[in-house]
Parts: sequence; C-alpha cells; structure tokens
Amino acid sequence: MKKSIRLYHMIEYCNENRTFKLNDLMSEFNISRSTALRDIKEIEALGVPLYSSTGKNGGYTTIGNRNQTKIAITDEELKALVFTLSSISNVSKLPFQTEYQEILKKLYNNSSKKELINQYNGIFQYFNEGTYRLKSYKLFNEIIRLIIGNKFFKICYSQNNLKEQYKGIGVLYKNQQWYFVVVNIASKLVKLLNISKIEGLYEMGETSECYEITMQNFQQFMVKNDTAIDIQIRSNAIGLNILKGYLWSDYMIENVDEETYLFNSKVNEKDIDFIAKLIVTCGANVKVESPISLENAVKTELTKIISMY
Repeated sequence: MKKSIRLYHMIEYCNENRTFKLNDLMSEFNISRSTALRDIKEIEALGVPLYSSTGKNGGYTTIGNRNQTKIAITDEELKALVFTLSSISNVSKLPFQTEYQEILKKLYNNSSKKELINQYNGIFQYFNEGTYRLKSYKLFNEIIRLIIGNKFFKICYSQNNLKEQYKGIGVLYKNQQWYFVVVNIASKLVKLLNISKIEGLYEMGETSECYEITMQNFQQFMVKNDTAIDIQIRSNAIGLNILKGYLWSDYMIENVDEETYLFNSKVNEKDIDFIAKLIVTCGANVKVESPISLENAVKTELTKIISMY
C-alpha cells in the first residue's frame, strides 16, 4: 500500500477506534514496529490529536473531534489537491474510485474554504473511452493484499491455469492498461499480466523468495540473459514512439540520421511470436533487421492477416 494511502486509512482507523495499541496498527496495516512509530509521528504532524500512555495497558487514544482532522494547507495547495482528486475520480480505469470520491467529499465538508473549492465545479470535463475497466475492484484489492503480505499464488490467466507459482511485486499502469507485475518463484523471471485478463488468484502461503526483485528493478528480471535474443529494428520517428510504448526489459536507440533510428533490445526466445504481433501493429514505420527468427515470425503474422482478405 502506498504510504499516502496508508496514512489516510490510518487516520480513519484512529478516528474510528479512539483507543488502540501499537500492535493493533502493526496487525491492521501489516507493517513493522518502526514503520508504525514513524507513521504515528506523521499523522500527529498532520493534526491528528493522539495521547500516548506507557505501561502494561498503555497505548494511544484519539482526543478532540473524531470526525475532523485539521491540516495546515495554503489556498494553492488546496486547489491543487481538489483538482487532483477531481481528476482521478473521473478516470474510469482507477481502483479505489469510491475512496477518491469520499476523500473529496470529506475535504469539502470539513473545509472552511468551500467557495474556493466550488471554483472547480463545471470547469473541467473528462472523456473516457470506456472500452476497458477493471473487472472487479475486489480483484484489485486482492492483488494489493497478496503483494503486501508477501504471498505466493497460482494464477488463472486468460482462461489458462498457469502451472508455475508466482509472487506479486507491484502494479503498473501504462498505455491505458493496468498490469500486475509478478515473478515466477522458480525461474525468477518477471511477467507483466494484464489485470483485465486475470480470471483468478489462488493463494498458496507466505514466502520470502525473490525479495531482491522490486518495482525499482523488475525490468532487469524480465529477460533470462543466458538465453536472451538480441533484436534490432529499423524505424522512423512514428514507429519509434510506438515501440517505446511497449513494455521492454531494456532498450537502446541509435540515431542513423534525422529520420531513421535503430531500436535494440533483448527478448526471451519464447516471446518471439508475441514480439512479432507487436511489430505488425507498427505498420510500415518499422522493419526488422535481426534476428531472422523474428523477421520470419513477422512474415507469418502478416500472412495470417492477408489471408483474411
């Protein structure tokens, strides 16, 4: 759970429970003692009035108005916050949509600057293509739970039960799609799974495996280096922008001249057919230079398309 979201839910927890122990926070939010202590200091700095007591029966007590948290914020910060919450609440592809709207409503109801907030009403309009939505916010929450809990699991993906066991690393949003970043525990290879194609997640237990793979370095684990294939694609500027939009483990671009580029990357051998499908979508803006296996896979894909006409 992102820190900002966790702090928001922790404030709600404090207001709802009034009295709690440090262990209660650690259990509720699945965090360590040191993280819980740091979070308590941060929510106190945000204006949550907490009284702490020591001893066997010691803990924390929320004092004052339990329904209102005072936060020192400037007019410009308030406008930026309202705009951000309004924007994301109107995007159809976000999880926790209800929470965003509730935060915005509470911000408005507890603010003495309603007139300032009202300036945004009717100014912005959002057009959503509506072609893709998270099938279930429950699924998204389950993904978050598995990641935070260091659980390993099996997956039913696009109507196929994957045989391997996986661990969740994080969630990625790119090109109007949400991806679940997972690692195969046995091979330590990372996969990016389109969340809309996940049919089921089946928890197997807790694991300490693959702790070294994070959202900061997962791209290094998308390709198995000892069996990886080097690919090179000649492209114009249009094709290059399309290629850069895909989820490569890594890539390098050589500038041949003002209108021509060489796109270099590494892919797993078994992914050649999939890469060929991506290249076909670039049309005449790209041409495979190497390897021959990728060139042949593109030709095969084009032949399938031509045969339909």
